[in-house]
Formats: sequence, structure tokens, C-alpha cells
Amino acid sequence: MLDSYDAARLSVYSIPKELLNYIDNQYMLQYQLYDYLYKNGYEDVTSSTVTDYKIDGDTRKEKIFFVPDNGKKVTGVYEKEDGSYRFS
Repeated sequence: MLDSYDAARLSVYSIPKELLNYIDNQYMLQYQLYDYLYKNGYEDVTSSTVTDYKIDGDTRKEKIFFVPDNGKKVTGVYEKEDGSYRFS
């Protein structure tokens, strides 16, 4: 277990170019994902890979599928309208 909260420890890999063009800030994605993992007891995760994504242009929402280095699957929803993320 790490002693302190530091979102810069998390690296997010395999972010497709189309996804980077859609989200406003890839670092916000990194920090929000780290926050979710940290708050759910996964303080030791240092990397996560984007495995898939789906953009819904009508609702301006995007689903992003991740696999952190602990093997747990995480789904994120990015809301373009307000730039927010939700994870489960």
C-alpha cells in the first residue's frame, strides 16, 4: 500500500487517437480514474490500459473500458457536456 495519494503515479496506455480528440483533457481522465481506483481500495495500481470505447454523438457521452494492472475491469462514462467522468 502506498503512503500518499498521488494521481501522477497512474499511467493510462493505449488511448486511441479518436478518443483523445473527443475528451477535453487526457490528464483529467488519468486523475479521475486514479481517484476512482484509490477510493475503491486499489491504491497500488500504477497503470491501466484502454481496451475499447464507444462514442454516442447524440447524447455526447462516451463509454471507455479499462483494465488496470490489478486485472479488475473498469468502465468509465465521459459526459462531453460538462466534462465529467463516472466509473464503475
